[in-house]
Amino acid sequence: MSKVLIAGPWLGEFGWELLVWQAAVRFYRKKYNYEKVYVITFKGRKPLYENSNLYVHDLKLKDAIFGIPRIEKNVINQYIQQCVEHFNIKENYDVFTPNDLFSLKYRILRKFNKKYGLEYKKLGEEKEIKYDICFHFRHFNRKGDNEDKNLSLSKANKLVEHYVKKGYKVCCIGLPGYSYVPEGAVNCQSDSLEATISTISESRMVVGGSSAPMHLAQLCGKPIVTWINVPEGGKRYTKTWNPFNTKALIVSGKSWNPDIQDIIFNINNLLELKYK
Repeated sequence: MSKVLIAGPWLGEFGWELLVWQAAVRFYRKKYNYEKVYVITFKGRKPLYENSNLYVHDLKLKDAIFGIPRIEKNVINQYIQQCVEHFNIKENYDVFTPNDLFSLKYRILRKFNKKYGLEYKKLGEEKEIKYDICFHFRHFNRKGDNEDKNLSLSKANKLVEHYVKKGYKVCCIGLPGYSYVPEGAVNCQSDSLEATISTISESRMVVGGSSAPMHLAQLCGKPIVTWINVPEGGKRYTKTWNPFNTKALIVSGKSWNPDIQDIIFNINNLLELKYK
């Protein structure tokens, strides 16, 4: 086995990269003690792959493949070759791809490992709190979406207005062009993952519909309030993918557009819990 690993290409959703892929790469690296790792992924993902070199492909987030992408061999080879040429890799190398997550070898590896083949790292650091509530209002439709997964702008506006009037410090995160910031909230949108992690670390809680930033908040150890239209989807936040046991309140498992009073009720529950 080589001491050099090329991991990727990752062409899927950010949420699945957070919850499965980056944790699998970390596990695989540690398991086989690779000295050098090159990761092929989207722009700005450096905080997820410590001590690794990133080769950034040009796929746009709105065109990301749903879930864990199964990728054709010729596409994998194309990206691997681009990575090798970009970094002028001369050593022999091994390849770990998203397809391998479905392989018998990796299933066996997971079966006999207590962490099921995933190794998580807590993101962010303890910081002075600047914001009481950090909102993420998703505001785009991904290619292939069969329904609108965005909270209505009127509800987003009313939520921010409600808490600003009560004197709470409110901010909004998200990628510019992919998220919405109502009037009255501090605009913390950024295409820098480091900056977003920093904002989350400065917030008492994160609130928004089921999306990657909500999983990111949990990996930063911050409590969340979220909603999703799939009843069993809430388990992703409360059990399945909650490695640091962060508090998660599920507003609804039946709608991407729950009643605003239900959202407020759950936010207030976290406020009364003093963010524990």
